Amino acid sequence: MTYKKLIAAFTFSFILLFFSSANAAVNLISFTIQNSYLAGGTKLNVQYDKSQSFTANFKFTKSGNYFNTVKVYLVYKENTTVTVLGEAKWKYNGDWVIGDPYSWEGTIDGVLPKGKTTGSVFLYYQSFEGDNAGGVAESMNNYSIYVSNSPVTPPVKPPVEPYDPTKDDKNSFIDPSLEHRSWFSSDHVGIAVKGTYHLDAAQGNLFLYNGTQLLWTSQGRKDQSGWTVRFTADGSIIWQSSGRASLTWAGRAGAQNVVWRLGEDGNFAAYANSTKDSNLNITLGEKIAETATSGGVVSTKGFFLNL
Repeated sequence: MTYKKLIAAFTFSFILLFFSSANAAVNLISFTIQNSYLAGGTKLNVQYDKSQSFTANFKFTKSGNYFNTVKVYLVYKENTTVTVLGEAKWKYNGDWVIGDPYSWEGTIDGVLPKGKTTGSVFLYYQSFEGDNAGGVAESMNNYSIYVSNSPVTPPVKPPVEPYDPTKDDKNSFIDPSLEHRSWFSSDHVGIAVKGTYHLDAAQGNLFLYNGTQLLWTSQGRKDQSGWTVRFTADGSIIWQSSGRASLTWAGRAGAQNVVWRLGEDGNFAAYANSTKDSNLNITLGEKIAETATSGGVVSTKGFFLNL
């Protein structure tokens, strides 16, 4: 064998040695998200309107005598989009000589951003030899997303009826002292009207619209049918359904003679200590709660803003 052939053979052998050691140095044995964060099985429990922190356990084993640096991190995959969920954990080549030189067990923290509901969580890992990075590998198992409080889906709003000034004043008030004011909210039911603003009951919730634009929702029940919504003189709102636990939104403690009004500015509010004359003309008292939709602004408040 000539000198040049000997050098070429040695170089080829070194390249094979490097890639076999860099790519096959570690094996992922297990990846598990801790049970306290699960909704059973392999489902990460989240709420659609909140980010979710969680902790996972992992275990790697090493084969051979090479001490590669290893990087691990959590990701969320949704179709072709990959989102890193927190800081990576590292096992540097010098760390393998501490403790068990052939295995690495640890925990890693992640934060799933709010609104992530359809993808899955994986563990990614990558080996390095010096500055040379091997390929990124992913865990064989993954965790799907379970949303424990699905967002309320507003019903399709029918066309707005023409504004009728002869009926508007009466229809813009809810006065529990005048009559039994309750509505069966399985289907779309109009409760109060003021110009183009409509307050409706549907699917166990209240919805406030300007025309067809949704400004606010009570988020009372979870998109369910069969509920009756009732307003009371102490400022409470009660959802009831046969065979199911009721839900109550309580107004200010000790409030009396509460009247609800949908104003011409689009704000739906509760007024305590309101009075009526013999002709049933209403004088509003102190405002104690509102939807914060004055001027047709889309509210960021869930339920009502207590004042």
